[in-house]
Amino acid sequence: MGAGGIPGSESLLRCYYSAEAAHEFPATKIIIAFPADTADFEYRKYIMMINDLMQRGIDSSRIFSEVQGHNTYTQAVNIRQMISPDNTILIITSPVHTYRSIKTFEKQGFKNVRAQGTTEGYTEADLFLSKADRDKKIKSPDANPGLRCDIWRFLQYEIAVLREWTAIAWYKLKGYM
Repeated sequence: MGAGGIPGSESLLRCYYSAEAAHEFPATKIIIAFPADTADFEYRKYIMMINDLMQRGIDSSRIFSEVQGHNTYTQAVNIRQMISPDNTILIITSPVHTYRSIKTFEKQGFKNVRAQGTTEGYTEADLFLSKADRDKKIKSPDANPGLRCDIWRFLQYEIAVLREWTAIAWYKLKGYM
């Protein structure tokens, strides 16, 4: 599932996880679901995702495109027309989007749907402190970069989760899942 295109971190992570899965299952097809319009800048980002997969060793004959869908539901509908619902599919998307993706694809008749959430690594904030400050049992707030970094990082997660809950409610109301 597309994520704003490259060079964004979300799309790079999705390309990375997709390539890893493709190497593990060499007979599989890869479908990039990304709304691409040739007159739009997004199209270049979409092409960059394909190029990134090829740079990671994925043969271009395995890469297919779903570029007409503009949300998870329409992408699932269009992918249903591309492949049999008897195929096992693995959706590479953000962690908060996995539930809605699975349920939406199942609603389209896919029987064996899995999802892989893409996560970035976590850097311990203590790495930015001197050894003396790291060894202190009680740190002053100004010597605790993790506190201020975590507040903003977790706020981003909370916003993403609230957005996804809203989308799940909307999809249930519309009968998409």
